[in-house]
Amino acid sequence: MPVYEEESGLPQFILALFAVQFVIFGALSYQETDPVYWGVLILVVAIGLLLALIKLSLRISEKEIAYRLFPFSLRFKTIPWEEIAQAEVIKISALGDFTGWGIRYSFKHGWGYITSTNFGIKIQKTDGSKMVLSLKNKDRFLDFAHQQQLLKMTTVS
Repeated sequence: MPVYEEESGLPQFILALFAVQFVIFGALSYQETDPVYWGVLILVVAIGLLLALIKLSLRISEKEIAYRLFPFSLRFKTIPWEEIAQAEVIKISALGDFTGWGIRYSFKHGWGYITSTNFGIKIQKTDGSKMVLSLKNKDRFLDFAHQQQLLKMTTVS
C-alpha cells in the first residue's frame, strides 16, 4: 500500500532570531554574575533548541491521514478517511491565517499545525470540526492523491 510521507519544520528565520538573541544575551552576561542574566540565557537556549526540534510529520495512505508535531506529540494521530467529509489543498499564510507557526487556532480554518510552508491540507471531518496540516510539497502530494484516487481530495489555489 503506497504511503505519502513528508516532514517540515519552522521557518529558518525564527531559528536565526533565537541564535541572535543567544549571542546578545551571551555577550551581555559574559562578565555578569547575576543569576537572572544566566537564567534568561538558559531560557533563550532552551526555547531555541525546542524550536529547532519542531517537525510536522505527515503520512497519508488510502486508509488514513496521520500526523505528528514533534516534540509535542510523540505518537501519530490518525484520521480515517471515513471520518473526513472533505479534504482540500489550500494556500495558507502562517501570519495572516493563523497568527504564527506551531499549533494554532483560526476561526476560519479550525486547528492548524503550521510550519514553514505556503500550502496546507484543510480537512473537514464528518463531525463538523476543521483543521489544517501544513503541506511542504503540494505538487508531489497532489500527484499521489490523484494516483491513489483519493476522491475527497480537491485543490483550491
